[in-house]
Amino acid sequence: MAGGDARFPALIGDEDSTGTPALAVSCNFFAVEGAVRPLLGRLIDGGDCRAPGEPPVALISGKVWRNQFQGDPHVVGRTARINNRSFPIVGVVNELTSLWVQPVGVWVPYTAQPYFDVDRNFFVENFEWLFLAGRLKPGVTRDGARAEFSVLELQLDSMEEGRRTAVKTTDGSWLENFELYATGRTLFLMTFFFGAFYLVLFIACGNVATLLLSRAATRRREIAVRLALGAPRLRLIRMLVTESLLLAALAGAASMYLVYHVPRPLFRYISPSAPEIPMPPDWRIFLYVGVVVLVTGIASGVAPALESIQVDLAGAMKGGGGALGGAAGGSRVRGWLVTAQVAMSMLLLVEAALFGKSESRNLDADTGYLPRNIVVAPLRFPDTTARAAAKLRLQRIEDRLLALPGARAVTVSEDAPMLDHFTVLVRPPGRPDALQPVDVYSASANFMATMGMALVKGRDFQASKRWR
Repeated sequence: MAGGDARFPALIGDEDSTGTPALAVSCNFFAVEGAVRPLLGRLIDGGDCRAPGEPPVALISGKVWRNQFQGDPHVVGRTARINNRSFPIVGVVNELTSLWVQPVGVWVPYTAQPYFDVDRNFFVENFEWLFLAGRLKPGVTRDGARAEFSVLELQLDSMEEGRRTAVKTTDGSWLENFELYATGRTLFLMTFFFGAFYLVLFIACGNVATLLLSRAATRRREIAVRLALGAPRLRLIRMLVTESLLLAALAGAASMYLVYHVPRPLFRYISPSAPEIPMPPDWRIFLYVGVVVLVTGIASGVAPALESIQVDLAGAMKGGGGALGGAAGGSRVRGWLVTAQVAMSMLLLVEAALFGKSESRNLDADTGYLPRNIVVAPLRFPDTTARAAAKLRLQRIEDRLLALPGARAVTVSEDAPMLDHFTVLVRPPGRPDALQPVDVYSASANFMATMGMALVKGRDFQASKRWR
């Protein structure tokens, strides 16, 4: 069992303006994760987690090693400045090591929390800040682990009256983790979103099926000639199904190419952040696509093949339709397919209209402030900076920013709307039954003017009150 803190942005040196995802972990983290050998140096071990608050070590990913340290082969032993604190680098690991959370670039021992935040010590405060994950031993099943957790639940509940502990076990996958925390609203939205993709898929399948049935109807004269020459009907069915399998195999090969080469560039085009789950598919995806190709090829080839061999030899050889009962059956199937395609197309148009309406509402929604033309930049001072010196430095930064052409207002805040917030529950006077979650922001003067917030009553923070 290993533990870790939530991701936090780490600024490496003076040129890291965007921040690198970092993770504070227990010293058995990589053993549970399954990482045995680092690329360089060593992993974090038990000696690095002796006591909270001590100067910690740092482990970096291969991507950070190449980008921030130019692939220096002697990076192990160097001291890096992370969030204005000094960390000796002890090793380099592959950037795909941690799959529990989004890709991480820096790992530090979880005992570094007081070293990072000198004003708070989670080890002495009653504060839940670590997540846990584990790996089962060989021969131990999830049911066995769940039974052990049930015993621990009873022990914890017996220590405090009225306590009710619940533990759920998953296989560690992103999908089960999503299902663990998903709400009914989230599941409804996911169903609504993926419904559009499935509708497009079904419409495409209906188009292909209609084309195959139409092609089978045009090949009745060819099939009649083959039957007249003595070709067995079973052999003709195998030939037609093989043609469908060949078509499905080409489509499967194209889909495998798209699966391996399209998701990562597409994700980078859509989102500037790193993906939350690993993009390269494994052998299970290849097996799944292979089974789908086989089943689809056979299923899509049998119906046209059966229709093709149901011909009247005499009528077909004379140039007529040569149809038996299969033509009428094929026409009915094609009619059903066309009807289904029209119905799904109408449903897709309705859903697309709802998507457009929802996006329009999101763009026109009143957020309470003006998000355009606002630049947010993180500021971090060394812990050795005196309070008076920090205030003076912030005042100089504000003055220099206000002197820039086009700058209307400048403010300093611990958090920014839509980026981070601290929420408290407020109970209005005289309403003990009403609780309202409210976001709290600590800010300097001109916060309302800078964020474009309209004042209903009162005034903004005044400049005369700042930095006191």
